[in-house]
Amino acid sequence: MALESTNWGTLNDTVMGGRSTATIEELDSDIVFSGTVSLENNGGFASMRTIEPVDLSAQTTVQIQLSGSNVPVQFVVWMGQGANLYYAKEVTVQTGIQSLNFVDFIPKSYGRVVTASSLMREERSQVSVGLLVADGYEGDFSLRLEQLDFINDETARLPTINTQVSSRIAQTLERAIQRGVPAYNSGDPRLCAAIYQTALEDILLLVGDDLPVDVQRDIQAVLQSASSMNPDEQAWAYRRVMDALMQVL
Repeated sequence: MALESTNWGTLNDTVMGGRSTATIEELDSDIVFSGTVSLENNGGFASMRTIEPVDLSAQTTVQIQLSGSNVPVQFVVWMGQGANLYYAKEVTVQTGIQSLNFVDFIPKSYGRVVTASSLMREERSQVSVGLLVADGYEGDFSLRLEQLDFINDETARLPTINTQVSSRIAQTLERAIQRGVPAYNSGDPRLCAAIYQTALEDILLLVGDDLPVDVQRDIQAVLQSASSMNPDEQAWAYRRVMDALMQVL
């Protein structure tokens, strides 16, 4: 990917009233991303990202070399320009070229981990990519992006679920849906949510160790986040994860 300053722009917490600042400049064919992260006014992030959409639909891995300040920095794939959903993976500064596989990227929104399918399963033909300095850091930073390439690494694939485990999961989900849908339609979302919750907990308990890490993470995340939801929201949150799980069986 060409490292030219015209390909990049900054987007900082000022869009939400924060005070962080950042600039981008070319230096000896590299890109220097520098600025100051401030926690004032509930701020706390600075980012550089591609201006035009990037097509990563045929790619699985980012190869990046980054030097400069020892600050918490993530490589990010934003799902569309200005999208709230993004996927992030930490980058270690000054360690040579690093390979970051999409299978290891974590779904986030407004800095918080959220329930979403793996980046490997997402449509990636119109995304924005870049660097994000955040995670509670406050102060100056200067990062030099020396290399950025995207490749199709055949080894970077989501692990599959074996047939026997897949069959057990499918049966558990189908039974839960058969019981949960009538309960919801009859005006009892609390019962529906309880049925779905039990099914997901059973899956983690019975076959959790045989599930891909990203699937385990998605189930655990929704079970944790649902405690702050009302019964209707819980039912839909559980069902979205169940439907996503059915798609990969």
